[in-house]
Amino acid sequence: MPIVDTCVYDATTGLLRMPDSLAFARARAKADLDTGERATFDRGYVHVVEFRALGHDRRDATGRLNAELDHFLSWARDVPGFHQMQLTRAGGRVLGTQFSATCRVVYAVEEPARAFRRERRTRPNPAEAPYEG
Repeated sequence: MPIVDTCVYDATTGLLRMPDSLAFARARAKADLDTGERATFDRGYVHVVEFRALGHDRRDATGRLNAELDHFLSWARDVPGFHQMQLTRAGGRVLGTQFSATCRVVYAVEEPARAFRRERRTRPNPAEAPYEG
């Protein structure tokens, strides 16, 4: 799936910023021309991937979608610098008898040095932990 934009960080907080809607529109146009369904993991970029599943009922469709999403996330979390930014779900009825479920994942693959600094900031400091006695 397509790259949305380069990783852009907020100047004051240093946190990763979500790309604007125009960047997502360009990525969707690229996705319509893209022949592959594989997720991309280029470092220094924000990516988007969409999953769709059909089922005989809503539970079947969401079960298939959850299995596909879990498989992707368990594999993607092993990629150095992977950072999930947004996950949106939608469901609906298709062709009267089939149900569909859709999920969009926006994620970034940060440069290793940047990801390490962010990880250290979010990890709790054992010296500041409350005393448990």
